Amino acid sequence: MQEAMAAPTDDYSSASAYAHFLRARLLALQGEHARSVEQLRLALASDPGRAELVLALAEAQARSGAPARGETTVRGLLERKPDHVPALLFLGRLLFETERPQRAREVLERVRKLAPREQEPYLLLAEMSLESGHPQDAVRTVQALADLNRDTTGLRRLGMALLDRGEHETARVLLERTVQIDPGDAEAQGALGEALEALGRPAEADAAYARALERDPDAREVLLRAGRLALRSGAEARARAYLDRLASLDLGPEQSLRIALTWLSAGKPVPAIRVLEQARAGSDDPRLLLALGLVQGKIGRWADAARAYAQVPVGAPGWKDAVVQRGLALARAGEPARAERVTSEALKQAPGDVALEAGHAAVLEAIGEAGRAEQFLQARIRASGSTELVTALSQIFSRTGAHAEAVAVLTEALKAHPRDEELLYALGTVLERSGDTQQALTRMRELLEVNPRNAAALNFIGYTLAEHGEQLEEAERLVRRALGIHPESGAYLDSLGWVQFRRGDVVRAASTLERAAELEPDEPTILEHLGDAYGGASRRDAAVGAYRRALEAMRTADDPTARERSAVVERKLKALTSPVADR
Repeated sequence: MQEAMAAPTDDYSSASAYAHFLRARLLALQGEHARSVEQLRLALASDPGRAELVLALAEAQARSGAPARGETTVRGLLERKPDHVPALLFLGRLLFETERPQRAREVLERVRKLAPREQEPYLLLAEMSLESGHPQDAVRTVQALADLNRDTTGLRRLGMALLDRGEHETARVLLERTVQIDPGDAEAQGALGEALEALGRPAEADAAYARALERDPDAREVLLRAGRLALRSGAEARARAYLDRLASLDLGPEQSLRIALTWLSAGKPVPAIRVLEQARAGSDDPRLLLALGLVQGKIGRWADAARAYAQVPVGAPGWKDAVVQRGLALARAGEPARAERVTSEALKQAPGDVALEAGHAAVLEAIGEAGRAEQFLQARIRASGSTELVTALSQIFSRTGAHAEAVAVLTEALKAHPRDEELLYALGTVLERSGDTQQALTRMRELLEVNPRNAAALNFIGYTLAEHGEQLEEAERLVRRALGIHPESGAYLDSLGWVQFRRGDVVRAASTLERAAELEPDEPTILEHLGDAYGGASRRDAAVGAYRRALEAMRTADDPTARERSAVVERKLKALTSPVADR
């Protein structure tokens, strides 16, 4: 419920009522809504019937978890003052938030007649139309508000909401109208650039970003997006200017990581390393070392990667991951004895740690000792009964082609833990790898019966349906549910982009997959899908670049299936670069 407790007019409030009101407001700001209700009742005892206090009481009751009581209170006020606009607005919000949209709409339309220049009813009506699946009604509502008093709030908010929903063309129209009315709105200019970029109009997007930065040179998201666009357009010098400006704002390790990933997603690991090393000079955040190790590994500098991981202090956040990644890097650097010793020593410091035990098995597999890895996990499973280690063992079996053994070990574990989500998910993935797609889908649907909000299962089903070109509408619905739970997942955005591609919406698919590649810049499948989408949208040069990056990523991928895909990607690349492709 919106915080809207306005102070009562001093001319009509007793000193005691006003004092209780101020205490109520302070309690509300602290989240003490039940105590706020008590203070407002005392205020009304000193000043009975005061409209502002009655409305404040209704709002406090709703915020304290008693919306029905708040509704009764505000309706009592409206019986005395039927045209009280703030009370009507509160009632409209309350009806909307308690899922009575038609009644909310009736109340808000009444507010529009009583106070035609009041902004809030327009915004609420537009939000209701959007949530009920009628975006054009929402557009008409915010346009009416802009026509009435040149208020761009609704245009901007709806434009950005539609942008998030992938309705890029409608978002562009609203955002262009916003900046026509208010050219100084840097936020709208930046969002317009994002919409134009998604529509495949990079030159116009770049101009919009430039206008936004003229008005707000420190707009962080705009600097980042402008840098990414410049890199995709091949303008590395301009990209460096944007990204160096962003780095100069001293925004901490999180921003440094984003800048480094931007360079990496464009296939530029050297600037990514430079950004991370500069950031390390002013921060001991272990995430920077983890990221530096990742980037060094992507260019095959496994020894350098191992040194970066080794610098993560024991017990620091990410230490266990750094240990395992260091072991894997040493394995790829051709130092199997040191690789094994890294995880063995860590297990002496943290004996019985399941994550390290699974990592130790992964290192053994990486140095060519899959049999020892299996024996180690089987022994630890007998000792601990860990379902996480059962999952790790099944994955080793599956990667070595022993799918029946993988299914058997998971099925046995599920007898003791029939509702274990990790085991159910692992069984679904193993079945899919073995070629039994229908059984895999059945298992994933069983998992959703256990937990309807298991994002990984939602994404798995959606992606698998898209991969087979089946039930694409359901596939998109499931993937969007997964993204609603984890909106920043590159894997889930990849699934959405692939569904869009399968549905023939190649422009939107390319935009979605670009976002996925920004989040997971070295994921071969995402890059291959991005190349397919670029090709479908007749962006041949971009497709060539995406396929080349996919091949680079496949050469260092952990997953053997990714490396197996390299021949397919090479054929796609050859088809685009052969002389015949130019005819």
